[in-house]
Amino acid sequence: MRLIRSQFWIPKLKVLIKPVISSCKSCVVYRKRLQTLMMGDLPAERTTFSRPFTFVGVEFAGPFDVKNCTGRACLITKG
Repeated sequence: MRLIRSQFWIPKLKVLIKPVISSCKSCVVYRKRLQTLMMGDLPAERTTFSRPFTFVGVEFAGPFDVKNCTGRACLITKG
């Protein structure tokens, strides 16, 4: 529209161009709004300040194999 107005004076140019732009497929795709992701609020313990290594766990032994026998099948799990 800017290029047309720089060379010609057409009354109500915006009104004339609006239906053309709304029916143009490439214009509709170009104007399409991107979908925004909906994010939930983070829990308070993840947003509050804490010193490094405040919440750290260390396993001194393990993992242990746990045998769970019921009927014919024995299930061995690590726990």
